[in-house]
Amino acid sequence: MKSYELSENSEYWDNYYNNKKSILPNSDFSKFALTYIKTNSSLIDIGCGDARDSVFFAKNNIKTLGIDFSQVTITKNKKYETDILKFKKQNLMDIEKLTKSFEYAYCRFMLHAINYEIQEQIFQWMSKSISDKIFIETRITDSKIDPQKYSHYRRNFTQGEVVKSLEKHNFRIIYSQASRDFSRYKKSYIVKDLTHDPLLLRIIIQK
Repeated sequence: MKSYELSENSEYWDNYYNNKKSILPNSDFSKFALTYIKTNSSLIDIGCGDARDSVFFAKNNIKTLGIDFSQVTITKNKKYETDILKFKKQNLMDIEKLTKSFEYAYCRFMLHAINYEIQEQIFQWMSKSISDKIFIETRITDSKIDPQKYSHYRRNFTQGEVVKSLEKHNFRIIYSQASRDFSRYKKSYIVKDLTHDPLLLRIIIQK
């Protein structure tokens, strides 16, 4: 597995988003999370990427802040900003410097792209800054698929390891399910290291 280097990782994702010409429709996970979210509430999308889900939440009257460490994608996302949708470049290593509080946090495909130390900083920040529910969707170790070599940082972990870390921060697990049906692989995703339906973990937590 490649080691986590912030500058190298930032360069990879800047290039990825720079080459991306249009955003995909919002994810199935965003539709799932929406059923638990009150309208006119506030949400932070951590690792918002190309804004596909941030835009969806804002269209459903949820005041949304999308953060990402890729300056390229944040600059591109600025064109989607409205009174209730904003974007901010944020180094996740320094997330404790973000002093705003939110009712909900949304983290899709973020955990497996960061190292354990940053994960723990994010969990600690969310334990103090999120008043209602937190939605997480992430790839997890798939014992039926041979280990892959990635061109960028990708962390492997199990469902049990994630749950253990969350419980250490005194989060209550409301929902926890792993499946290959959560995100069907499509060639249009242009993901070079994926050729199959990934094993994903969905978790909803609350203090």
